Amino acid sequence: DVLDAVVPADHPLAREERIELGALAGEPWVAPLEGWSCDHVFVTACQVAGFSPVVEHRTTDWAALKALVGAGLGVALVPRLAQPSPPPGVAIRPLVGDAPCRHILALCRGGSEHGRAIAATLDALELVARRAAEPRLAAA
Repeated sequence: DVLDAVVPADHPLAREERIELGALAGEPWVAPLEGWSCDHVFVTACQVAGFSPVVEHRTTDWAALKALVGAGLGVALVPRLAQPSPPPGVAIRPLVGDAPCRHILALCRGGSEHGRAIAATLDALELVARRAAEPRLAAA
């Protein structure tokens, strides 16, 4: 599940097709809670890009995170599965190069993947994951 940049719609980088993560180095950040897997992916990606992010706000809710960005309180990285309906006031852009991503796993007891309910669930998860792999550009 790839993470994309989320910036306020009036941010200078909102007009770009793709954003270089390092270009956001001096920005205040909105991030998930410390210790969450997405926080680890976010911090590591920033460090690889050559900076340590200054996190101004943290939340456990992706919609709240995007709303904080839309209110101009920072920028963020958000997984594509958490982008079904971006709020007004934000621009979502894929990152240049190899984007950071989180890995989502589905586990079941051996052999049970062939049962109707489990197979249907796994098929639905695969379909959603495939759709999320494609960037969706959102602007205000």
